[in-house]
Amino acid sequence: MPPQNDFPTRHAAPAPSERLAAEVERRLVYVRAMRGLARRPALTRVAAVVAEVAAEVGGKPPAPRTVAAWCRRYESAGRDPAALIPVLRSRGTATPVRPVRMGDGAQLPDVMGPARPAKPGTTPDHGVVSMTTPARTVIPEQRRSRQAPHRRAAEPAVDPADAPRRFGRIDGARRPDPRLPEGAVRMDIVRLRDASGETADLALAWDRGGRPFGAALGRSLEAGEFVRLLHGGVSAAGVEVIGLAALAPTAVLVDNAREFHSASFREAAHALGVSIHYVPTGASQRNPSERVLRKVAAHMGISGIRGLAEHLRRWLGPDGEKIAATAG
Repeated sequence: MPPQNDFPTRHAAPAPSERLAAEVERRLVYVRAMRGLARRPALTRVAAVVAEVAAEVGGKPPAPRTVAAWCRRYESAGRDPAALIPVLRSRGTATPVRPVRMGDGAQLPDVMGPARPAKPGTTPDHGVVSMTTPARTVIPEQRRSRQAPHRRAAEPAVDPADAPRRFGRIDGARRPDPRLPEGAVRMDIVRLRDASGETADLALAWDRGGRPFGAALGRSLEAGEFVRLLHGGVSAAGVEVIGLAALAPTAVLVDNAREFHSASFREAAHALGVSIHYVPTGASQRNPSERVLRKVAAHMGISGIRGLAEHLRRWLGPDGEKIAATAG
């Protein structure tokens, strides 16, 4: 005798076509009950009809706004709601309607109304609407196919030789940005701290092509003092100047850091006739300081601040171009 199964058996889930027919029948119950109301009934009257039908048939009633939307769609379609039930059960296509894509791939007529005209940039062949969602909601699996291709998708691949600033190295020479003023210098100041707890201020300067050419390293270095060093000023005690010459820049490009909004920095720039331009930060906004400072931090983690000055001399000195070409 075969062993008896003491656990109750689970009934198979109904097919998608059966679930769809049951959903339509549930909707038609409320639509038939509201056929005597006006074309645009008030929600209070709709709520009363919903409560009355729910008391008779049971189950969770839909929202009154949902029932009113169902009635408007059936009236705008100009068809008898009761005629949809035999159409669903026979899987026929009595009227030219849009298909509803179900899980098993069955093509059933749409009861949500006639097809709407396709929007500009979309394909009308993918006007697929879910039965349990509003008519304007697209099934997630079809959302990507409805979108028009992005303009970059049709563009050919960019050759690095044609865009050296986009694909070039951080330390390599680049084509100058024509939007930057002539004689402009990009500068940045960051506070460094090594593993031993020693701190120092590092100021870096870039040219219009995006290549660093000078730096200053000191215990307490201010932005105004670094502007004076760019104009050939004398460095203070404890500040080591590396690779800087009397460039006399007419403009400096800085970010929105606090030290570049100080009164001492603005007064020093005004006294030297230098205009201040605030630019966005980030590597995508032509600010290579973020990635350059990562290299500085990596080297400082090995040799500390004392060995960082020697590294900057080799990097920004007479042989700096060779070192920059091999830097990763």
